[in-house]
Amino acid sequence: MKKTFVVICTSWVLVFCSGCGIFRSVGDGTQGVMNKMISSGAQRRSVLDEIEKNEPEFLLDSMVRQTASKKDGIVQQNQERALTLYNEAEELYQQATQARQASEGSGDHAELFKSAAKQYLRSADQWINSAHEQDAVFKAGEAFFFADHYKKANDVFERLVKDYPGTRHMDVVMVRRFAIAKFWLELSKSNPQNFLIANYSDESRPMRDAAGNAIRILDRMRIDDPTGKLADDATIALANAYFEQERYLDAADTYEDLRVNFPSSQHQFHSHLSEMKARLMAYQGPHYDGTHLETAQKLIKAILTQFPHEADEHKELLTRENARVRKMVAERQLALASYYEARGAYEAAEMQYQQVLREFGQTPIADTAKNRMDAISDKSTNSGEPAEWIARLFPESKPVEPLFGTRLKDQIR
Repeated sequence: MKKTFVVICTSWVLVFCSGCGIFRSVGDGTQGVMNKMISSGAQRRSVLDEIEKNEPEFLLDSMVRQTASKKDGIVQQNQERALTLYNEAEELYQQATQARQASEGSGDHAELFKSAAKQYLRSADQWINSAHEQDAVFKAGEAFFFADHYKKANDVFERLVKDYPGTRHMDVVMVRRFAIAKFWLELSKSNPQNFLIANYSDESRPMRDAAGNAIRILDRMRIDDPTGKLADDATIALANAYFEQERYLDAADTYEDLRVNFPSSQHQFHSHLSEMKARLMAYQGPHYDGTHLETAQKLIKAILTQFPHEADEHKELLTRENARVRKMVAERQLALASYYEARGAYEAAEMQYQQVLREFGQTPIADTAKNRMDAISDKSTNSGEPAEWIARLFPESKPVEPLFGTRLKDQIR
């Protein structure tokens, strides 16, 4: 016991003797880290910092920008240098524009546009948090776009929207990003890329997964500019992309978003019709949730009411889909009756079978319900279950009317 006490006391003495040096070194390190955090806080970082890591010339510019522009831990703005670089970038941009018009698709202008873009970014980093930076970053995105360097163009536009959410260039930025997304979606169909192989040669497409990157852009557009001119176009394009990838639940929810949040959109009929299709594709069967079926029925009625001319043009499709929905609803009721029968609730099962007969007569499902009713007729009379309160759980069915009538008011069930 005494030996243990002596060892402990010796350890504490050693700690106290060297404590000042230990704590002083830790304190100096903490202060150094804090100084770095404070000095780097004013230098805003963006997605371009990741791009610069992959290119030597951009990496060199980053090192120069992050070291030479600081003095005593404070970022120094060099407005004169920013304007000089901007004028040089403008000259390169004009040369690239002239070369683009003269080359007629030869591609000689691309390097000039990329040089101009990099010069615009250097100019922007010399005068941050200013209208000059906003314009320079926008012009850099434009230069990358016309160089067919779409990945970097989108990255630059995202930097602009992130740093300046209310930028005056928003309309043009959204047009460019929408064009990039549509191009990548078409590219993924016409020239699909192996997801195991990264792209390092074609600057017009992302490193991998063109369709996935296009979907991401369209989704971001709805967040970055929810009330913009292209918000509904981006939403319908996103929903269509989900549908083509067989992501039917995502597609249905996105169609619904357009239907609810953009009531005056020109895509309303298409969103109603496509959402109805997506809901039916997302439906998993009679033993699962029936919300998709209920929504599909409501959408068919809404189409007949709100778009009578379009409904008449798609009369065969709507009639067929309405019959399909009714068949699925009948299958759900038949499955519910079978569930009651399996549990021995024969009177409840008989009531469900009767409902199937009333609503879906002259169908194979009605024949199945009739056969099951005959099979349990003796059992249901002696089951002793409380049929009255079960009956109140089910509303009275309405008579079935044809989907299409001779007049518009006759078309609505």
